[in-house]
Amino acid sequence: MPAGAADFCATASGNGDSSLERRVRALHAEDNLLGTVLYLMCDDLPSFVKSLQAKNVQCTEIEEAGWGIKTTIKLPSGGEIGRYQPKHPTAINLS
Repeated sequence: MPAGAADFCATASGNGDSSLERRVRALHAEDNLLGTVLYLMCDDLPSFVKSLQAKNVQCTEIEEAGWGIKTTIKLPSGGEIGRYQPKHPTAINLS
């Protein structure tokens, strides 16, 4: 795996002991990971949160992380999903 490849991970699983999983756990050390954590990427997190709040969707306060800014959205099921705006390079505009 190329150096820094774990920086592109948006999910983390706590069920194994692979090199990638150890790197992801180190990147997300502030989180107590049980199971899987999923973050969906967006270009403008503050605007996205504002549009959800206008529809009465609950989000946590935007927090700073080493890899970007993030929020958590409460789902109708009671579950949660993360949304973040990355600071790291992405593969979106590769040619």
